[in-house]
Amino acid sequence: MMINIDFHATAFYESSSLTRIVKKVLNKRTIEELRDISERDRLKIENFLKNLKIYATHALNRRFRISKVTNTSDSNTTTFDDNGNQTDVASCFQRKYNMQLQHPFLPCIVIREETYLPLEVCNVVEGQLFMRKLNERHGKYDCQPSQSRANKINQGDIENSLKQVWLKAGNNAKAQPQLILCILSNTGVSIYDAEIKRAGDTVIGVVTQCIQSRNMFAIKKQYCVNVCLKINAKLGGMNSFINPSQLLFVSESPTIILGASVIHPVPGDTSRPSIAAVTASIDAMASRYVASIRVQTCRQKTCERKPERILFYRNGVSEGQFLAMLEYEIKAIKVACKSLEVNYMTFVVAQKRHHTRFFPIDKKDGDRAGNCLPVSIVPSVYYARLVCRTRFHANARGTSSYATVKPELLRVMYFM
Repeated sequence: MMINIDFHATAFYESSSLTRIVKKVLNKRTIEELRDISERDRLKIENFLKNLKIYATHALNRRFRISKVTNTSDSNTTTFDDNGNQTDVASCFQRKYNMQLQHPFLPCIVIREETYLPLEVCNVVEGQLFMRKLNERHGKYDCQPSQSRANKINQGDIENSLKQVWLKAGNNAKAQPQLILCILSNTGVSIYDAEIKRAGDTVIGVVTQCIQSRNMFAIKKQYCVNVCLKINAKLGGMNSFINPSQLLFVSESPTIILGASVIHPVPGDTSRPSIAAVTASIDAMASRYVASIRVQTCRQKTCERKPERILFYRNGVSEGQFLAMLEYEIKAIKVACKSLEVNYMTFVVAQKRHHTRFFPIDKKDGDRAGNCLPVSIVPSVYYARLVCRTRFHANARGTSSYATVKPELLRVMYFM
């Protein structure tokens, strides 16, 4: 399999002072050469700077957008109305900001009507696209021979780079590294991020954490907290857990909590399989879990002991599958429990799309809409009486029929 990789190049305005940019636009070597700018040069500057975002160094880095360039020759002759008095830009800056302009002979920029700024106090905001036509010299930047592009692609070898970093860190520390921190130069989810995860998880066997380089230069406390939480969880740490006094079922005796679910294809689709998943808790707080796809050494336990009881949550079960689950799944789980010498298990079926509705008898026990409060518990016997009559489809003759399920079976199925 081959993949064709190409790239595009674009131009940005230089993040610099306006005086420096004006010198380049007019091809001048020094600022002194900008004295007595012609009307033609002024229009050239105005066309280049129009709508460009800038920030003023004297006004707490406030951002503005350039409207035009004044047609007056300098800051001394650019006047405006200041509370009924005519004043020039140079004098205004001297009076208000105690700032003596170094280059008053330069024209000013207009950010809005009757609002002027000298060129020397303005800097260009970085990251602005240059949408105008490029000259011939600029256009050749992304014209590279095919061999040069091929060499760059053969170099985009993330797997080998991670291996070398992992080995070097291990040799220096005289221990196997637990984590590789990767700083990405690009933004957003990319092929590099996915390739780093693939190489770290499946080839090297080391945890990786990717961060964007732009976040290195504008560090925020919340960002650091989020990254640290991710790293802590990846290294086996515990970010949050329920107070043991609020979870007596788990804290009173060593308990493992299992979860299982099945995702089926759309009705009528027989070409795609169903997808099943199982997770299990691996600590005393029931806050850390592993999935069925995890590979671990045989006969080794994270907590160094077997659970004495099991809480198993099962999702993805319709009412028509209850008897089949009792006959096959729970029997298989019982066999597995016997191999671990676990004698107590609670099997809970979690249903989201059932047709049984419960309502509080007293309004004070419900929410504003009259519904039961979250995490409300309904006694199993009462629930069994409501759903004991279940409809089954597609019997041996292909017709529909009704069967009565004993309440005892439902109690076993829900709270065994």
